[in-house]
Amino acid sequence: MKSTVLTLLFLSLLIGKNVSAQYNNIGIGAEINVPSGNSSNISAIGFGGGLKAEIGLSNKFALTAHGSWVSFLGRNYFGVTTAAETSVPVKAGLKYYPSQNFYFEGQLGANLALSGNGSTGFAWSPGFGTFIKMGSSDHKLDVGLRYEGWSSSRVITGTNSVFSTFGFIGLRAAYAFAL
Repeated sequence: MKSTVLTLLFLSLLIGKNVSAQYNNIGIGAEINVPSGNSSNISAIGFGGGLKAEIGLSNKFALTAHGSWVSFLGRNYFGVTTAAETSVPVKAGLKYYPSQNFYFEGQLGANLALSGNGSTGFAWSPGFGTFIKMGSSDHKLDVGLRYEGWSSSRVITGTNSVFSTFGFIGLRAAYAFAL
């Protein structure tokens, strides 16, 4: 798994050396996630951290590669505590910049379940965010909000109900290093 993320990051860096663009960076950050819909029956909150590479294609578009580790705490549901969900979502996507520091983003990939009752499945996430310049350097704070869905079968332990998408709202803050 780690080798897949490192390979994607390495390839992104190689491609980025040949592209003249506005944004080329790597961001390291933390996130807080709040489950939505049926997912809120499994967990009330999740935490994680990850690495995202961005390679600019033009002043308006950039490619992204994102790997993270995410854990959702178990929840007491009808007297039964659900298992914690820990996963590694690995996604690639496209960013669109309507203005210099504001972006819309879409990503697709896979969610690799490490624990809990989920299985490996399809991951997708639309979102938006902004960059906040930090002093006079090229380093920036990347703050983004997204909805993310992991499509694979899960069981709500207390009721043995099965549902197919674990969805959540994620807030990410990352320190972005310019390349």
